[in-house]
Amino acid sequence: MNGFNHIGIEPLSNTWGPIPVYGFMIMLGVIAAFLLGIREGKKIGIESRYIVDGILIILPLSLLGTRLWYVIFEWHKFKDYLPSILGFREGVGFVGWQGLAIHGGIFTAFISTYVYAKVRKLEHLLIRGFDITAPGFLIAQSLGRWGNFFNQEAHGGVIGGLSNIGEWDAQRDFLSNTLRLPDFIV
Repeated sequence: MNGFNHIGIEPLSNTWGPIPVYGFMIMLGVIAAFLLGIREGKKIGIESRYIVDGILIILPLSLLGTRLWYVIFEWHKFKDYLPSILGFREGVGFVGWQGLAIHGGIFTAFISTYVYAKVRKLEHLLIRGFDITAPGFLIAQSLGRWGNFFNQEAHGGVIGGLSNIGEWDAQRDFLSNTLRLPDFIV
């Protein structure tokens, strides 16, 4: 955790029994986005079969895009042991993909949606498809962030690398009184 001293902070569980919270939250986001897409698609004239087919094709490709983007921009973590790109750790075996970047998923999804629409001869629905995809990304991303929270990976240390309680009080004062952030943020 970048040297952050978690004095008195109990770690969160990143599993609920055998279920990883991060994966669960991402899947919950995907399901919510899918259901929203079906509902909104009906309103604007896109048959649900096109949405179902599209998600079965585009979602896996987008997942690969999230991993590829992460690997490209974090190449220093993978260059010495290339099987780590696929989720293997030297001397340990398969540990799963530890690192995804939503930017790659969004980029891949838009390209995949365009290709899907061309192949299925649905170009006339392409812009509408993007219209129902965008809110789905927001829902899935917001739920996925809760997964990051439970994994304790989407936050940093105390601002400025503070290490003792007196410095924390000074930081709280700065955030509350100088920046005037609400207490629930501070």
